[in-house]
Amino acid sequence: MFNNYLRLFTRFLQDNWEAVNREAFNGRLKRPVFSISEGRGVLGSWDRSTRTLSISTYLLMNFSILEILETLKHEMAHQFADEILDADKDPAETAHGGRFRYACDRLGISHSSRLATKGQVPPILAKIRKLLALAESPNVHEAEAAMTRARALMERYELDLGVRDHDFCYAYLGFPRKQKSSVERFIASVLLRFFGVELVWVPSSLLHPERRVWLIEICGTSAALEVAEYVYDYLRLELELLWRAQQYRNPMLKGRSSKRDFQLGVMQGLFEKLEAEEAAATTPAEGRQLILLKRDKLREFYNDRHPRLRKARAFTYRETDAYHAGVAEGKNLDIHQGIKGRKGGTRRLGSGR
Repeated sequence: MFNNYLRLFTRFLQDNWEAVNREAFNGRLKRPVFSISEGRGVLGSWDRSTRTLSISTYLLMNFSILEILETLKHEMAHQFADEILDADKDPAETAHGGRFRYACDRLGISHSSRLATKGQVPPILAKIRKLLALAESPNVHEAEAAMTRARALMERYELDLGVRDHDFCYAYLGFPRKQKSSVERFIASVLLRFFGVELVWVPSSLLHPERRVWLIEICGTSAALEVAEYVYDYLRLELELLWRAQQYRNPMLKGRSSKRDFQLGVMQGLFEKLEAEEAAATTPAEGRQLILLKRDKLREFYNDRHPRLRKARAFTYRETDAYHAGVAEGKNLDIHQGIKGRKGGTRRLGSGR
């Protein structure tokens, strides 16, 4: 059975490599040695000494076809940089330097450092990650202060960059899901409204078993994506914990409908809280103008990636006791517990190079 999977995966990689090479590089690349690797740490890699392009079994078994192709193209960008642009012969060229970025542009994929290995992170993002790690503290006040500081640092970073210097990128949140739940759509609306990202639901499919799935794609600066990913991971976990606590206090609450009503109420309460905090915040007029200009630039990037979009149907909710209990919980919710790296969180299409 596993040999059948290997044949399926290898054929998929070979056929798509040929198609991408033909369309993006006019067939200039020579076919590499394909390898199906083990492990979760490195989802894909390119080894120029052996001309081996490796993709992990974990990626092929658990990610969508869209995400697999992103990783394949990322490794092909390394191959093009090495074998066509001679990046390996320039001692000043880094793994994700100018030649690699040029190859990514031809492939239409992000060349952000978010796809780089650990250690290749801009200092500002390293600071934000440290603050998000500090937000794991059981001390509520310390954790809340860390989260507030991380958001402030993100905003300052974006203001310091200037309008022209933004390098927008994108990421996928969570695992592929069979359908778009109303709760996840509400989480998406919170990220879109308050955390400096553009967001779209993208259809894809699994390689095996073959079925249609949905992905949440977010677009923004690296700093904004860091914070948005953190908030997404936190809310997914916290909504489950709050529901269990509510059931313990009120055993009569049962079933998926009550759970949905409660969790939508939590999100509504959180939305109202964030809206009130935003209204109370003071930003200089010059800063507000710059934020609007950057939002326009981000929207251009987003529209270039998704030129044909259909407006999604708005989700609905019932004003039940469970919903009102959720609203009360949401107004007291503090986004302060870090859950980076937990199962079910955001997957990054990281590469060995």
